[in-house]
Amino acid sequence: MRAIDPRGPLPKYLQLRTILLDVIDSGELPAGSPVPSERELCRRYGVSRMTVRHTLDLLVGEGLLRRRPGKGTFVASAETGRARPGSLSDDLRARGSRLGFVELESGTVDAGERLARTLGTGPGTAVHLLSRLALADGEPVAIEHGRVLASLAPTLLAAPRPELPLAEILTRAYGVVFDPADQTVDAVAATGPEAARLGMEPGSPALLLRRSGSRRGVRGAEATMLLRASRFLVRVADNPTMLPASPAHRPH
Repeated sequence: MRAIDPRGPLPKYLQLRTILLDVIDSGELPAGSPVPSERELCRRYGVSRMTVRHTLDLLVGEGLLRRRPGKGTFVASAETGRARPGSLSDDLRARGSRLGFVELESGTVDAGERLARTLGTGPGTAVHLLSRLALADGEPVAIEHGRVLASLAPTLLAAPRPELPLAEILTRAYGVVFDPADQTVDAVAATGPEAARLGMEPGSPALLLRRSGSRRGVRGAEATMLLRASRFLVRVADNPTMLPASPAHRPH
């Protein structure tokens, strides 16, 4: 059983969030199953009730857990759960596809005025830039761009990165939280270079997903993903959810 590290770089509530996500993803807590009581979670992981409540509130807000008055807290079903930052990998994995990434470019720059405004910082602040091509079973499906304050993720470019979307890496490794209320979806036309990387004709329809992230209330991360519209649908409820499109929905 994973334990909370009181001396770790992440606050305890985010460590507990990661543990509970792993338990849910492993199937140990399948959809519809009850989550252990607050008292049991406190005992099991050696944290305060306030920490447990903070974590559960966060997961309920993300749509991964649901509260039933008088009954407790339960794992949300796939039909009712919201998409979290890693939903692209989750959706593709659920359909038997393998997600991979090819790095296009990366580096650290001093933020200009426009980038500084986007990240809520001052000009000259160090910012990590990372662009990657997302592949599903070896086929290009999306282009990902990330801009993160170096102070939020100091080892992002130096450390090995798992085959996961950037937003999920930032959440799991650095405690950067992406609020569903801070994401947008736009229908756009792919430019020539973008279309070439995605194997499309210039001007082909695409979906642009943009997410803003923060840690401990400090904004400082933005992740965007340009997806091939022929491969994905977006279900809009409380927040957008990415779904691989079935052949019947793909334009011909």
